[in-house]
Amino acid sequence: MPLAVELAAARTSVLSPAQILERLAQRLDLLKGGRDVEARQQTLRGTIEWSHELLSDGEQQLFARLAVFVGGCTLEAAAEVAGADLDALQSLVDKSLVRHSDERFWMLETIREYAAERLEASGQGESRRRRLSEWLLALALSANFRLESEGDERYDLVAPELPNIRATMTWAIAADAEVGARLLLALEQFWAFTSPFEARRWLNELLARGPYPDEVQARLLAIYGGLFILVGDFEEGGRYHREATELFRKLGDERGVALMLPRLAQDANLAGERARARALCEESLAIGRALGFEKPVAMALLILAYVEMDDGRLEESMKLADDAAAHAAKIGWRWWEASALLRAAECAFRLRGPLEDGGRARRCLAAAHPMGDRQHTIYALALLAWAAAAAGDTERAGRLWGAIEAEAGRGPIGQWEAEREDYAQHVVRESPEFEQGLEAGRWLTLDEAVELALSID
Repeated sequence: MPLAVELAAARTSVLSPAQILERLAQRLDLLKGGRDVEARQQTLRGTIEWSHELLSDGEQQLFARLAVFVGGCTLEAAAEVAGADLDALQSLVDKSLVRHSDERFWMLETIREYAAERLEASGQGESRRRRLSEWLLALALSANFRLESEGDERYDLVAPELPNIRATMTWAIAADAEVGARLLLALEQFWAFTSPFEARRWLNELLARGPYPDEVQARLLAIYGGLFILVGDFEEGGRYHREATELFRKLGDERGVALMLPRLAQDANLAGERARARALCEESLAIGRALGFEKPVAMALLILAYVEMDDGRLEESMKLADDAAAHAAKIGWRWWEASALLRAAECAFRLRGPLEDGGRARRCLAAAHPMGDRQHTIYALALLAWAAAAAGDTERAGRLWGAIEAEAGRGPIGQWEAEREDYAQHVVRESPEFEQGLEAGRWLTLDEAVELALSID
């Protein structure tokens, strides 16, 4: 916004850039113009107030209500949550108080801050935040990210709303924790593959404000256990899985039990109890098939693949993982499909060599990356770096490994940190070509690394 730049420049004679940044929390009053500027341009607040006063009453009301959207909104959301109509929105866009791009309406943050003040002054802040939570919950449920859902997972619906979801979670934890719990439950699988550490922080706060009705509590505990597993804390994850299973049994929820049994089997396998793990998976398969419920079938098949791999039966493991991937694909469960493809690819690498995995690692990467699945993306890149090294393309292997190292440096991935060395021994080479690739790879974005990996013939 040129005016903001102009007004910020007027402060540089007395404030350093760092000091200006520190004071931006009060940016509406900080950015004042010089003595020779019109009164309406003396402060950024004055400029916005001058524009606001020129609006009709209806436009002022809509302007305030739109502040509830931290990350902007679609036309549908503006209508449902803020009571907007297209003519009023267009008027606010024409007056430069609202922007429109990529089919979303949004405000510059300084303008939204002023609008938020008007919203609170109107006494409608709480009611609009609740309406936003209701709209987001309906959207989340339609995206099929609940563990018990079947149908294509709609990452494209959820990703643009993440700033609004995060703001709503913060509000709900303070104002109505059960609303926050139901929103988090509706997005269980989304959090699992995009941000398990963040989701665990939300759950820490939600569970501290419980307990909730048994059906909500059971699902929260199930998610909590799964998130601990994803970040590598298997013992704690198993404890929550057992608590959740007991609640599902108490509720007589066969679908919930069927979904928990493979998780208990995973815990048993990690403890070396192979026979118990197999029995739990078989029980889940029986319930899932009897109910015509594909998710526990896909889950149990993949956990059986883990059991067989840990037992040294790689051929059987690969076949089970391929079967799990096919079941997951049939119901649009892309995250689980990526997980199963990764397991099958690992088996193929170890059984037949990295150049004979049948394209599974590439398919895993192609499925995982577009939906923001950082963990599977990193593992698939590691397998493809291994394949490049085995093919003698040392420089490309170095570039992929450098990109992995750079991404790992941006924040924990979960499980990868404990398993990194298992992959490094197959990829890392002591050669000038590898070092050259490694240095170049550290400058690649994750998108660029994926593009490079998928370009390998």
